[in-house]
Amino acid sequence: ATGPRTEGRGPAGAPRARGAARAMAGQAQDREPLACLMIGTGEYTSGYSPSRVAASDKNAGVVALTLFDLRRRGRVGRIGLCGVNGKKFESIRQHMNRAIVQTYKGMDSAVETFPGDDEVRSDAYLAAIDSFQPGDAATVFTPDNTHFEITKALVERGLHVLTTKPLVKTLDEH
Repeated sequence: ATGPRTEGRGPAGAPRARGAARAMAGQAQDREPLACLMIGTGEYTSGYSPSRVAASDKNAGVVALTLFDLRRRGRVGRIGLCGVNGKKFESIRQHMNRAIVQTYKGMDSAVETFPGDDEVRSDAYLAAIDSFQPGDAATVFTPDNTHFEITKALVERGLHVLTTKPLVKTLDEH
């Protein structure tokens, strides 16, 4: 014999309201699209690698491609991209145009960049974070030794954060 039937039931076996999923989907559509900041401009985020020495399975990136698709679907609005060397942004834009816009139907790879195209600033993430609002989201795909500092700044300003591992590198950061 099998246990009690729980299909169509919510928490603790309570009947699920009809159309709950549709109602929740409607609520999401009523909200302003989520703003997202990508911190880190490398291969995993944008697919860009200046050397292209190794063949990669991430030519179109992962993070940017996902956010551009979510924007196309109306789930994400503003997208920011933050690195250290703004002088690389023109090459990154060209790469994303080739790897994403010309490959995937209806994709738009426009992003707001930090720092400016003529700047090199290791603290550019601070200005980028300050231009977003509490409740916005951010990803951190940067060199390992920067994860903790950047993630802490994001959390302190009320952003939701996804950070690649490792979150910390030293015992002091634990």
